[in-house]
Amino acid sequence: MVTIRPLVPQDVTVIEELAGEAEAEGFRFVTRFVAELRSARIACDTPHELFLGAFDLRLLGFGGVTPDPYVADPTTGRLRHLYVLATARRRGVGRLLVHALEERAARVYRWLRLRTDTTVGAQFYERLGYERTDDAHATHTRRLSRIAEAAT
Repeated sequence: MVTIRPLVPQDVTVIEELAGEAEAEGFRFVTRFVAELRSARIACDTPHELFLGAFDLRLLGFGGVTPDPYVADPTTGRLRHLYVLATARRRGVGRLLVHALEERAARVYRWLRLRTDTTVGAQFYERLGYERTDDAHATHTRRLSRIAEAAT
């Protein structure tokens, strides 16, 4: 059974364990995330900046939402650093993480934007309702009020 919970700074060691696999796949953002976490440049669980992990017996994946640094609109967040272990993919872990992130983010943000460099990533986000955008700093966007309205 997969449990989604907020990450805490003490999780940095288990996140580092994912970094090797991520690097081998060409995803350097996990290593950057670890460095940001160690230097306290990011927070794990505040209203505007949150990171969640998917756990069973170990960390299967994680992701976060922060203010989008590329827009001046405080109601726009950025979905960041979503990574799921290869052995946990296609089991719904990524979908669970994104839905949990959206639910928490909808308390503060009306929009989420993201950037993905892979076709598989783009297809994943599009299946979840994200739309392509031509913005230089984002590949996809989603209005969160749809999620908040659907929950009521």
